[in-house]
This record gives sequence, structure tokens and C-alpha cells, in this order.
Amino acid sequence: LSRQKRSEIINSYYSGTLPISAGYDIYLNQTNLVNNGANAGYFSDEADTISISLSHQIFNVWNEATRGSVLESFLYKFDKTDLYIGNGLNDIHWPLQSFEGGTDNLTMTLSSDTCLPINISTIDPSKEMIGAAAGQSFNSGDVIYKLSNNSENPIEAAWLGSGSITQLDQFTNAIQVYQTSAVNCAEYVDGAIQPSLVTQMMPGTYTSFVWMDKDTPADEVFYYREHCSTCIYGNSFPHNFYANQDYQNPLALNGGNAFPLNKYPCTCNAVKYSPIGSEGNVATDYSGMTDLLFADPQGLGSDFTFKNWVDTRNYDYLTSPQFAFYKINGKLDKEVGFGKGKWKNGNNTKFILKTGRRYTYYRTNFRINNNSNANTPFLIIKYPYKNISVNCGPDNGGNLTTKNDVVILIDNSRTQTLNLALVKEIVNNICTRAIESKADVKISIISFTNNGLVLNYLTS
Repeated sequence: LSRQKRSEIINSYYSGTLPISAGYDIYLNQTNLVNNGANAGYFSDEADTISISLSHQIFNVWNEATRGSVLESFLYKFDKTDLYIGNGLNDIHWPLQSFEGGTDNLTMTLSSDTCLPINISTIDPSKEMIGAAAGQSFNSGDVIYKLSNNSENPIEAAWLGSGSITQLDQFTNAIQVYQTSAVNCAEYVDGAIQPSLVTQMMPGTYTSFVWMDKDTPADEVFYYREHCSTCIYGNSFPHNFYANQDYQNPLALNGGNAFPLNKYPCTCNAVKYSPIGSEGNVATDYSGMTDLLFADPQGLGSDFTFKNWVDTRNYDYLTSPQFAFYKINGKLDKEVGFGKGKWKNGNNTKFILKTGRRYTYYRTNFRINNNSNANTPFLIIKYPYKNISVNCGPDNGGNLTTKNDVVILIDNSRTQTLNLALVKEIVNNICTRAIESKADVKISIISFTNNGLVLNYLTS
């Protein structure tokens, strides 16, 4: 409608005499306005809007203090859902809301044309379901059940399946970290490949994880988040979490406003998504009050100490490229606190998170006593993996492909004399089919006898 026509309708409505007859309250969501040309939008200034006020006059500028409050609703353009999923069972009325206790209080009826159905297999969990847990079996991954009602058994179910982390491709497009070969072997670790890294790092604790994305600088994953413009903490820089750490001060950071986050609370929660760092040159400067990130080939976890940690090349925490602390630049908080910075490792290169390796993150607790009224914020990480590459998996056409080399071992000893002809025929067929398929695979043949080895290599 034109602006003039809309103005005439509004004037006619507010200036007209309303009938005295009674009416029933209805939910706006139960009207058929959506199906009769109502215009939807992401914001109220671009969508049809309904306002309810106590005044019969039209004002260009509304003042609730003098004219009373206004109830207003606009037709939201709903094309992407955002539902909270907690641990355990979650009841969902797709795609509108989640609810608890088995009671769905949804006040609107969804018709068949409200939204289109979607195939779960088309959803990318690393983009649309960040935090979903994958498993190698039905019992170890997230499961979605379809119910006809709250009391009957599920009519369909699907679980988020995944392969083993031992299938991760650790070599394609790898970023070199060491110039020497390993002298210490990492302990074996297995589990399901996950679509994202989502975890909560509690202060004073060590949290271990396996990095499953491509080789990635840690500065792109764990970094400082800007505060919103109205945040009390963000508008009161600089702070210093080390200033009251004098050993002669029995309270240190444990008392009242001595703790900066007590005096200047972070109202936007940016500190819960940002690492804590120091201006030191090594991790132990400023009493070690900084977050740590290190490769954990031995699986030390909470048993970590600076003395007992070494990497696979036997470098210690001072010299290893796979041990780092968060170093702030001092332009926001001073000495110890929050701010822009980088993960500083032992050889002053970028700290690289390597595919398939186990890492441990330590969230500092500012040396706060358990009985203190000061609380160090935990760290929340929500990082969707960008490029998970595996050694074996389906290609774009759904065909199974492999990047592994094939190694065939032929037992040519006396005990296998009677089977040798059959074994050679099988091996010959495998090689012939591999060559004919022009697959990107290398075949190695190892034939061993009682007293020797013969190695042959075939490359398609």
C-alpha cells in the first residue's frame, strides 16, 4: 500500500467508534494473516507490524513515560532455526522451539506449508550443528528421534556417525614444524572424528583434545574477542591482574575489588571466549599466570609439570615449537590479563595445531584461592572445522576412494609352498585391477622367505 493509503487506514481505525459487543482474545499466531499477503522481514521496519496501545491518538514519536507502554509484534522472516540442545534428552517442536518436561506449550498450529522438509543427511554439522557429537556407533553419537506424539515410541531415528581419528590425513598440505625426526613416540589415542571443537576450559584445569582439522595456527582458534560498546570491563581498560600478587599481601587477588572483574564486570561475556595472557617472555614469567597450550604426546593432561614435559623431539617447554603461552601486547590490560596477542612458542614461530595430534589447554585461575569471592571466567571454544581430510572416504560421486599406499606381504617360506601359486594369482589380480582403474594408489609388494626379503614397488 502507498504511504498515503496506510495513513488513511490508521486514521480511520483510531478515530472510528468501536462497537460495544464483546470479543474473544486470540493469539496473533493463530490468524491467517501469513497466508493472505502479510509481508515478513528480519526487522520491524521492513515487515508488517501490529501495535497495541492505550491511546486513541497517533503520534510520530511515542513516549512510553507519558503515554503508556506499547505492545508490538512484527512478522519475522523465519528461514533459519536456532534451537538450544543441552546434554541428555531434548524435546523439540521442529523448527520452532525446545521444551522440557514433555509438555509442549506452543500456541500456534503448524500447517504443512509452513516450512519445507529437510533431509538430515544434507545438514553439515560443522556449520549448522556446531557442538554435535559424532560417534562410531549408535550408542556413542548424538541421536535424533522422530516422534508422532509424546507417549509413543519413535517412528524414525538417525545418529551422527563418523570414522576413527586414525583415518585422518596428517600429510597432505601439512605445515612443517620440525626439521628433525622424532625420537619419542606419541601414545596411541583413538576416537571418533568430530565436526567441530566445542568445549569448556575450566580455570585451574587441564583440558585435552585431538585436533582434527587441517594444520592451523593456534592464533586463528584461540584469540581475543572484542567487547561490546556498552561493556563495563571493555570501557575501563587497562586492568592488571598481577598488581596485587605481592607475596607480602595475604589477600592478593582474593579480596573484593582487588580483582578487576569484580570491580569492572564483563557484561558482554567476551572474557569467557578469550585467552588470558601475560607480557612475559616465557611461560613462567609473572608467576606463570597465563593460559598454556601444548602438544601432549605422552597424554600427561593434569599430570603436566614444566619439568616432566618434552615433545617428540625431546625439546622442553623453553625450546619446543609445540609448547606455547598466550602473550598479550600490553595495549589493553597490563602485565597479566586480557587483550590482543599471540601464542608464543619456544622457537618464535607460529604455533601450529597439527592434524591428529593430542593437545592440552590449561586455563589459568589467577592463583585464586578456592574460598575467594573472585572467580576466574572459564573459556568457551566453539570452532567449526574447515577442512577435515581422511585417508579413506567417499568422493563427490559417492565412490569409496583411498589415499593409502597398499602393502602386500607374500609369505614365500616352505610352509606356504602349496599355496604360493594361488597367492601370486591373487596379488597379480589386485595389481592388474589397480592399474586398470587408474586409481591414485601406490602398491608395494614384500616377499619374504626363511632367510631373506624381496621388495618390489608398483605405481599406477
